[in-house]
Amino acid sequence: MGKKRNASSLISELKRKARKAYNSEEKIRIVIEGIPGVLSTLFN
Repeated sequence: MGKKRNASSLISELKRKARKAYNSEEKIRIVIEGIPGVLSTLFN
């Protein structure tokens, strides 16, 4: 039988394992998509 753990540590572990890993191209795309919002915030 495995080691007992509380519910919050189990949930944290599941979230960590389910987290999406983005490759370099996806990261660049995400940053570029966010630039217009940042620029509009800075210059308004």
